[in-house]
Amino acid sequence: MTIRLAVYHAPFDPPTLHHRHIAEKLVEQFDRVIVVPSGPRPKPAAVADSLPIHRATMSDLHFRGLPKLTVDLSDLEQNSHSPPACLTDRYLVEGVEFWHVISADWVRGGHLRQSTIHTEWERGAQQWASVGFIVLRERGEPLDPADLPPRSVVIEHDPYVPSQTVRMMLNQGEQAAVDHLYPSVASYIQRHRLYRDVATRERATYRPAQAKFTMFVDEWKETSRNIGELLAPYTTGEPEMIVAVGGDGTMLRAIRKHWRKRLPFYGINTGGLGFLLSGRDVTTFWREDLLLYHLPLLQVEVEFTTGGKQEAVAFNEAWVERSSGQTAWVKVSINGEEKIKNLVGDGVLVSTAAGSTSYARAMGASPVPLNTQVLLLVGSNVLRPAFWRPAVLPMDAEVTLETIDPRKRPLHAYCDGELFPEPVKRMHIRVSRTAAVELAFTRGHDPFAKLAQVQFPEGE
Repeated sequence: MTIRLAVYHAPFDPPTLHHRHIAEKLVEQFDRVIVVPSGPRPKPAAVADSLPIHRATMSDLHFRGLPKLTVDLSDLEQNSHSPPACLTDRYLVEGVEFWHVISADWVRGGHLRQSTIHTEWERGAQQWASVGFIVLRERGEPLDPADLPPRSVVIEHDPYVPSQTVRMMLNQGEQAAVDHLYPSVASYIQRHRLYRDVATRERATYRPAQAKFTMFVDEWKETSRNIGELLAPYTTGEPEMIVAVGGDGTMLRAIRKHWRKRLPFYGINTGGLGFLLSGRDVTTFWREDLLLYHLPLLQVEVEFTTGGKQEAVAFNEAWVERSSGQTAWVKVSINGEEKIKNLVGDGVLVSTAAGSTSYARAMGASPVPLNTQVLLLVGSNVLRPAFWRPAVLPMDAEVTLETIDPRKRPLHAYCDGELFPEPVKRMHIRVSRTAAVELAFTRGHDPFAKLAQVQFPEGE
């Protein structure tokens, strides 16, 4: 059976109600819809005013809940702009009828082969003749039927305010800007002060509009189960927050499972120190202003010794370690430059600031506040280089860990404690451009005080 696939490619900076209405019409008419927020263009044809991480989050929030629709963040993650020909090559496979979503301006002059598609697109004439085009036409806008491609569908829409104008309205503090935004997107823009002439916030305040949660409970602990039962009446399919009940490991699992929901995470601690969690107050936390930290995830790619590749994200850390009784021999490169020719030891780990209180600390690194803009590079039982100490790296560092002898000394690889399925030859780690979480704490919870407890333990 042939699948009719529509690909909607635009900056979405920010996504507006117009984009949502178009997507709703697309899912009515097509079997599958893929939304692709575009990365930077090779020339300044369109200037984005927000970071990829914020555009990724807004796109996920904006199109959430639409059946048959997925959001492809690969352009933003790779910091690249896929031209239409690349999108065709990516998605046009056997059994797929491919359709581009375009504005009516792009087909004008089509009957003379002078349209934007003919003159500016790579392989434009070929695509004009071979794939489908969904032409977005504003109601009352003139459009010569002779200009339409051979396979085309025209979707009419009401007049709308472009994203560029909405950005300007937000920059000038005009309240009317929210009339053009999906509520969850408007809320995200407000709490992070996007599109203003001030720095975006690493820490904000947040109070859920209603007590509506997705629960993630450590079922192994009776205390956690009891709290989960108390909060069960607030569980809903349209949550305002994700509430994890357990220890830091429970929060990590919740983040790995639910980060694409783009909702704030709140933790109720039934474990030890609980660096990522607040206390056990289960009756009032949603009635107060919570402190909200915007924290990045790591983008991790491994290459297996068999040649295959796999990607994952990590909140705390990613690491490689020896997979046999022999020591690991690891070449360490940063931003493509070899820094350690042969690190001999049990393994090497890259940690976020939020993960610095976990395995990184156990391996000898000094923990840092969870919103510190650094990465940590840490070795486990390092024999060579002699006396090598953990390194502090900038957030834009890209780290590659590679075994020197993949046949004799392959490596095991982990993300937040999750083992990759095969021995690996190489691991590449950097801060993700699209994956991040908002971690909420009560004002009475002080993550810096917990950090001090670790560094200055009483009675020891």
